[in-house]
Amino acid sequence: MPYIQNYPKSIYGSGNQNWSVSQDKNGVMYYGNAEGLLVYDGRYWQQYTMPHRQIVRSVATAVDGRVYTGSYGEFGYWAFKNNRFTYTSLTSLIPGTHVLSSEIWKIYIDGDRVIFQSFGAIYLYQHQKITVIKSNAPYLFLHRAGNRFFAESLNNGLFELTGSKLSPVTGSEKLKNILSILPYKGSSFIIGTSKDGLFIYDGRSFKPFVTPANDFLKAYQLNNGVRVLNKYYAYGTILNGLIIIDEEGRIIQRINKNTGLQNNTVLSLYADNDENLWAGLDNGIDRLELNSPLYFYFDKTGKFGTVYSSIIFDNKIYLGTNQGLYYSNWTQQNNTFDFKMVPNSQGQVWDLALIDNQLICGHNSGTYRVLGDKLVRLSSLGGGWMVRRLNSSPSHIIQGIYNGLALYTRAVGGNLTFTAPITGFNAPSRLLEEDRNGDIWVTHAYKGLNKLTLSKDLRKVIANKYFDEKNGLPGNYNINVFKLEDKIVFSSDSGFYTYDDLSDRFTKYQVLNHKLGAFASSNKIINAGAHKYWFINHGKVALVDLSQP
Repeated sequence: MPYIQNYPKSIYGSGNQNWSVSQDKNGVMYYGNAEGLLVYDGRYWQQYTMPHRQIVRSVATAVDGRVYTGSYGEFGYWAFKNNRFTYTSLTSLIPGTHVLSSEIWKIYIDGDRVIFQSFGAIYLYQHQKITVIKSNAPYLFLHRAGNRFFAESLNNGLFELTGSKLSPVTGSEKLKNILSILPYKGSSFIIGTSKDGLFIYDGRSFKPFVTPANDFLKAYQLNNGVRVLNKYYAYGTILNGLIIIDEEGRIIQRINKNTGLQNNTVLSLYADNDENLWAGLDNGIDRLELNSPLYFYFDKTGKFGTVYSSIIFDNKIYLGTNQGLYYSNWTQQNNTFDFKMVPNSQGQVWDLALIDNQLICGHNSGTYRVLGDKLVRLSSLGGGWMVRRLNSSPSHIIQGIYNGLALYTRAVGGNLTFTAPITGFNAPSRLLEEDRNGDIWVTHAYKGLNKLTLSKDLRKVIANKYFDEKNGLPGNYNINVFKLEDKIVFSSDSGFYTYDDLSDRFTKYQVLNHKLGAFASSNKIINAGAHKYWFINHGKVALVDLSQP
């Protein structure tokens, strides 16, 4: 799913229902709300009430800064006068023979004129005058499709509005309850109906749009639609949230209450200047980041638990969680997963790592090699944390475990095999890195920082030096060790540090801290390849490119 930002009533402080959405050239958002006009500038919410506290059904913004709204028996505009956002009614300009006694459901800005539509009439506001266009039958809704306007006259089909005249659209009489008309390929249009699905209008005839989306839209009652990212179509429904389809009619996403919406009744849809999709709901407002490169897979049923590690290997994605090891098939365009537990992997998985194209799983009960959907035990030492190949002895791999360190060996072209636990050090070793001298730096969030020197056969710690504030560190809590571009750095809540072996002291890594800004206090770094690294600051994530100074 895309990221969905929920704005509940408790946040914006107005009515439940949001009937329309618009945005001005400065990015300020406007919502036609059950209690008036709701305004959001990205930080603050403001509510403005209509003269008789009517529901605002429609809202549209003009380039001159005016914000037009429509309500029951009322339409006009909001603008700043003497630094106050003030409403000006336009209904007094309606010719005397016409009485506005219904809701204004649609407003469109069309050059220097503004079009207001109610079920009873269409009102054209231009040059301080209003022209009224009546119909023999009630209008359902007026739709803008590109630069053209179409209105459905109940039981009479579609009419196109050109200037101030309505002309019937031949062949449209069979369509009922048209709730969306959007530009399609070339000069054609997609027409969405309430209960009969989608149709294509090529300028001459109307044909059903054969798509898997039709069954969904018919069953859950299409209510509105909007074109997004110039090649997709989002349709809101009354009963089951919204779907997004591509130009071929394939369903790209289904988004409803189960996957992040606050409510399944979508009263309005709007694509903003940044191609975010806003949904005005029967209860709340949601913003969907369709323009983001980030997508989310929500485990709302608790199927696999909390994810500690993940990796893509051999066309599968693996998740190491507090419940076990899970896998699903993986493709570059993957948007559906079906995670299954690897048999006999129950329990806490700490780490997943690739060593010479072998997938290694560090587990509460030991360390395993992963072969597809099977586990092969390498070691029964409890708590497999980080694994690192030793630069000083490339045929050996070292691993942090609950009670110290473990040593593995891999012959050229062979499988990884467990050699022995490393004696002489038994503290929890969650993170570790080897420096240029062959010494091993080991940290644990609550146990501080140690530098270990190993024997020639690598099976024993022959020297152990502990570091804390006496050596220039801010303390011994939450110190982590990472390798950046073959340089060892130490993270802390007060920034990154480096170690100088001549003075045996730590100093702040000022250049890195300055460039990282708020991410100087990151508590995790993950190599992203090609001189890039993910810096994670207690849940906030940044991608850092170190290929440039």
